[in-house]
Amino acid sequence: MEDKLKVLLGGVPFGCNNVGDECILENAVKIVREYAPNSEITVSTDDKKPTENKLNVKTVPLAYFEPEAECGSMDAALEQSDVFIWSGATGLSDYPHITTNMLNKAQNAGTKTVIWGVGMNTSLNPFMYRLQPGKMKTMLQIADALTFGIADFVKKTNARIDKRMRERIAQSLRNTDLTVLRDFPTEQEVKKCGNAGNLVVGADSALIQEKTPWQEAPFAPEIFEFCDSRKPKVGICISAQRQVENSKGLVDFLNKLTKEGIDVLFVPMNPLTDSELMGQLKNQMKNPENSMLLEGRFEPADILALISNLDCVISSRLHLLILSSIVQVPFIGISRGSKVDNFLAEFGLKSAGNVEDCDFSSLYEQTAYHLNNREEFKKKSMSVRKKLLKRLDNAKSLLKEVLS
Repeated sequence: MEDKLKVLLGGVPFGCNNVGDECILENAVKIVREYAPNSEITVSTDDKKPTENKLNVKTVPLAYFEPEAECGSMDAALEQSDVFIWSGATGLSDYPHITTNMLNKAQNAGTKTVIWGVGMNTSLNPFMYRLQPGKMKTMLQIADALTFGIADFVKKTNARIDKRMRERIAQSLRNTDLTVLRDFPTEQEVKKCGNAGNLVVGADSALIQEKTPWQEAPFAPEIFEFCDSRKPKVGICISAQRQVENSKGLVDFLNKLTKEGIDVLFVPMNPLTDSELMGQLKNQMKNPENSMLLEGRFEPADILALISNLDCVISSRLHLLILSSIVQVPFIGISRGSKVDNFLAEFGLKSAGNVEDCDFSSLYEQTAYHLNNREEFKKKSMSVRKKLLKRLDNAKSLLKEVLS
């Protein structure tokens, strides 16, 4: 009997209440099964049993993303699998020390390694790859002061930290069997790291997400009533990871929408943290009865079904924008790292500022424009989607060779 191909999916904090990450995972599994239908797929996740039941896969505990995490099972899987696939998200800038470590362990064991649809912001995560408040930073700041800022020890130290991490990224990617990046700006950022080997620009796996039939969607009756209304409906998601700093300006913007007869639906992509934040925003509105908060845990297919019934979506979370593009619902991004801007650029769009400095005038103007020009957006969106899927199909054909 022929041994099954053992494929390990990881490198992303799966199972941590992030609809976007679960969307990536669901569709990465689908892609692997398309080309290796008899493979044995294992997923590294913090939500083991539900993932096993939903996707018909094996699991190992999520490793390395928390200091206290159990890593033995993941290490064994990296060594014993035939292929390890770093499965998406923006880990090249968010947590590259974690995933390059996984790549190196797999490569040293002779396991094939694939980077699949991973993105990279223009800056590495400042909370991990910059000096943090503490004794070392204080000492360097004192040294800076003694030289009247001429030496700038803090800046030089940060530059060395950044350079070392980027060199490590390039080395790990250079040794992969296939590197597929999410977009062209990511390719440019990776090239800045040094010789990273052959790079392929694909697209996000989430682009092939399918939706739950609307009448089968597991929403409360009031959600169906909301969506059945003839009033214009705008969905919004603000990430609790990096909140819009001017919350008053955001609430004023929401009040302006509802005053003009536009209903607002808060769509958390993290049912815990985002939901809590947006519940607070809703309660600060002058007329919260003209808004609704989606409560509970839902699958990516359910969220896709929901937003297909909206007229416009505003989000600082990338994957709500990606889902909106699938069903040609106009969307507006609030930048939270360059990943949002990169996706908007595919459509010739610009963000309404960023979470530190949101441009509420632009946000309102874009919302009003999209509500009155849906057909224009639909035509553009379908054209861009065709291009993105072509890139993804090209990447899938290369993945097929690795899985053969």
